Amino acid sequence: FAADYQDWGERYRWFDPSYRDGVWDQVTVPHVWSLDPRFPAYVGAGWYRPRFPTPPTAAGNHVRLAFDAVFSRARVWLNGKLLGDHDGGYTPFEFDIGPLLLPDQPNLLVVRADNRWKEDTIPGAHPGPEPQMQVKAWWDDGGIVRDVHLVVSAPVYLANQKIEADPDLHAGTAVVRAKFWVRNTLDRDVNTAVKPEIWLDGKPLSLNAQPVRATVKGSSVAELVWSAKLDPSQVRLWGLDTPVLYELRTAVEGGSSATQTFGIRKFEASGARLLLNGQPLRLGGANRVPSHAEWGQNDPPEGVAKDLSLMKEAGLVLARMSHYPLSRAVIDWGNRHGMLFIEEAIGATQPELQNLNRRMYREMIERDWNSPSIVAWSIGNEFASETPEGVKYVQQMRDYVRLLDPTRLITFATNRVTVPVPPEQEGSYYVDFVCMNTYSDPEGNGKHIDIMHKRYPDKPLLVSEFGMRV
Repeated sequence: FAADYQDWGERYRWFDPSYRDGVWDQVTVPHVWSLDPRFPAYVGAGWYRPRFPTPPTAAGNHVRLAFDAVFSRARVWLNGKLLGDHDGGYTPFEFDIGPLLLPDQPNLLVVRADNRWKEDTIPGAHPGPEPQMQVKAWWDDGGIVRDVHLVVSAPVYLANQKIEADPDLHAGTAVVRAKFWVRNTLDRDVNTAVKPEIWLDGKPLSLNAQPVRATVKGSSVAELVWSAKLDPSQVRLWGLDTPVLYELRTAVEGGSSATQTFGIRKFEASGARLLLNGQPLRLGGANRVPSHAEWGQNDPPEGVAKDLSLMKEAGLVLARMSHYPLSRAVIDWGNRHGMLFIEEAIGATQPELQNLNRRMYREMIERDWNSPSIVAWSIGNEFASETPEGVKYVQQMRDYVRLLDPTRLITFATNRVTVPVPPEQEGSYYVDFVCMNTYSDPEGNGKHIDIMHKRYPDKPLLVSEFGMRV
């Protein structure tokens, strides 16, 4: 690892295999350089140069390099060839690398991470005292902050899958629908079949459902749809005290298989109530910002388990935890132990940032849409939701998120409680339930809650942040 204090790395080709990096520092990835005592509070670019052998299984197969997160912007090279860039420090991305792998010598991976905020980044910076840019309430946790994976699969593989489990609470049955995205990396068409099985307690369920077959054109992706109906004896609802997880085991004929866990549950808004499996909820929660003094944003499973176990014991089980996507460790713990999360991908409202904003939401949602612990998506935090521009953003982002995932509720966190506007002129009118941030003395916070109840009497109200300000 090397900190690029003078921004000379690209000029002097630090990505080139011939560059000598013998004097660089040694670090272990995941790595958060703001916690490294050699680079305290460093803001800028940092470079990583690991080497790895080509796995024997790569021959004849498809190989890709998958990053869980690089904070905040990444540029990646392999063996001196630029793979591409990624902007957004919390969501996953990947590159196809098979043709660039060296069979008989180590491969050189080079990653340039940059944690500087600018006006065209998310969250955006604002000009401050020269030459600084100010970003409030954010950490400069630069680096390859989460795991990196080398993924080897057959040339035809399951690129993604979306599972929608819809229970009939009266009949006790459930319908499980799945969409499969099968990618064919060959230059010729392939006729294949997707064969799913649903497993519970280590055993496959007996289902009256057939595999789905399709021809996937060369160098393309095909979307396949499958469904199965579960009878009452096969349905066990996922809940806070009964976090039952099923497995969808999917085999691609002539390709790679995959296993995905999911739960069967129904989370909905009905009038002024939130319901889980038909039962009204009145729950507490807590914020948890994933920036630890020892591991930063890495969020290792042992640290997550300690925090969330304490929260669960205290009854803090429904929360919008932070302004940005949760780590996989948090979501996996919530799936297995029973917690309810509202997940957010920051939510930039500026028109010029909408392409980046939507990509970040898509990456987050496509990663987490099979998790029963995720019950709603938040499309932003404390923006000017009482303005025409704010209302337009809510409507457009709501519709975009529903296209990606129509099965979950949509909200955002508003702090516009004291702005006297008609309900339809504030963005909360256009989402499924209200999340409210309020900072005042206890009496003031109570008044704010009363105002929001009066403004939206037929919507559930969640106090997503509160505190005392004197």
